Amino acid sequence: MVRRLGMWGVVLLVSMTWMVGCSGGDGQQGTDAAAQQDGVAGGDIAEDTGSEDSVALPDNVAPEDSKEPGDLSGETASEDLFADVEPDVPWVPPFDPTVCGSEPHQWLPPDGMGAVVLSQEEVFSNVSPETIDGFLAEAGYSKFGKAKYGSRNFKIRYVTQDRGELKEATAVLGIPIGEDVPWPAPMLLWLHGTTGFMDECAPSRDMFMGAGSTSIWEGQGYVTVAPDYMDMLGFGEKSPPGTIHSYLVGEATAISCLDAVRAAMDYLAQNPDFGSADPERIVMIGGSQGGHAAFFTELYWPHYAPELSFLGIAAAVPLVNLAGQATYAMTELVNSSGNMLIAMVAMKNWYGIPADLFTLLTNQEPYFTAENLEGWLSGSCQPDVDPTDVDELSDVFLEPIIEAATTGNWDSIPPWGCFLRENSIPGSSVERKSDIPFLTSYAGEDDLLMTSIEQEGWPTLCEMGYTLEYKECAGLGHSQGALAILPYARIWLEDRVAGKPLEAGSACILDPPVDCDTLIPGL
Repeated sequence: MVRRLGMWGVVLLVSMTWMVGCSGGDGQQGTDAAAQQDGVAGGDIAEDTGSEDSVALPDNVAPEDSKEPGDLSGETASEDLFADVEPDVPWVPPFDPTVCGSEPHQWLPPDGMGAVVLSQEEVFSNVSPETIDGFLAEAGYSKFGKAKYGSRNFKIRYVTQDRGELKEATAVLGIPIGEDVPWPAPMLLWLHGTTGFMDECAPSRDMFMGAGSTSIWEGQGYVTVAPDYMDMLGFGEKSPPGTIHSYLVGEATAISCLDAVRAAMDYLAQNPDFGSADPERIVMIGGSQGGHAAFFTELYWPHYAPELSFLGIAAAVPLVNLAGQATYAMTELVNSSGNMLIAMVAMKNWYGIPADLFTLLTNQEPYFTAENLEGWLSGSCQPDVDPTDVDELSDVFLEPIIEAATTGNWDSIPPWGCFLRENSIPGSSVERKSDIPFLTSYAGEDDLLMTSIEQEGWPTLCEMGYTLEYKECAGLGHSQGALAILPYARIWLEDRVAGKPLEAGSACILDPPVDCDTLIPGL
């Protein structure tokens, strides 16, 4: 069946922004609030303006001389900032991360990674538990659970690395407030769904996507950090022109997320009056793109940040088998075809090969996609494109790409097949060294990510040593399914923090679809 979608509908059919407050049907325009939360398909992202302060850095990171406290100019990043980053002990890289014939690179030493270079208090800060409850109620999501604490929220900009080069990334850091917060508090790493592919699409630029999301977890007693991901800078100096977020690239995402946890620890160490976080009690939750990020962050964690201790991970509608999903998305024109197109473009940019997109995409009137797509993605969250209808995949992808997808023979089109394999959990060459449990959940009527493809790969993950509890929310689409599991995920993560083992017999069992509200005690 041929589906007629506008060109930009094909290019930017991205997964939902996964946060409380999403509304509207899957794949459809929702209310104005939902459009505001979707940094790709609709609505402007409103950038809040809070107070901005430079932050004391560790001894091995030199501060930027030109930046004064309270300066809102946003000029924060420079090579001079990193001039004095030196390892205290000899650094032995855990493995060679170079794959797919890309330019060789090696990780830098961990010293100085996660150092906070700039902070800015959010407008949505010093919020009471009652306000958090009201926020949830207005979103129609009181079932998440009442807030026990208030929240204080900051944007932070921190040191990380990318392909052996020092970079900066941004995140929202949330701290629970209240007289009875049990310090040090457990920490939660919140990994967002797809919001776009350049700086202006960073979730931290929106008050509710950023601080609103972290606050619901602060209300439960977690110090919460929500990274924007690599190459999506939420404040301060912007990325160089033409930069595209490394969408669904496992290494780039994992490293920036792990350094966000380090940054949260660094910020609290520099501001002890704000509270403290326990590095031995960290949990993680992500949805959609954030579910993919959760799996890869866990995979890289023992290699890159072994000083941290994760206890459990909840991944809602996670894209685990990227190669399998790509086969589906590039065999016929479906909702996820645009996601896969953008993922492959982002991977081409990150791995540095091939030199252009002419081995992947068509380059014909009226779009000249191979020439123009990267400019569209890096130029705006809402590119000014006036498309006519696209009737079939061959209007966008070259025939050898479609043939490889149809036959599943991705290795016939290097390096694209290698990109997809390395960024799929079953195909990654990175050795898994962790044994922490996962809660994975899918949606019974998901038309963006094919649940059946992920189910087919389930035995492989279990054979690889993953301890997985599976839930499927019956009758729900992608966004609604991700939201529906949140209350159960909250309880599940609390049990991991408390040291409770998984229920006997619950691991690696494909439970039948259920009404996910029935998983919540008292409902």
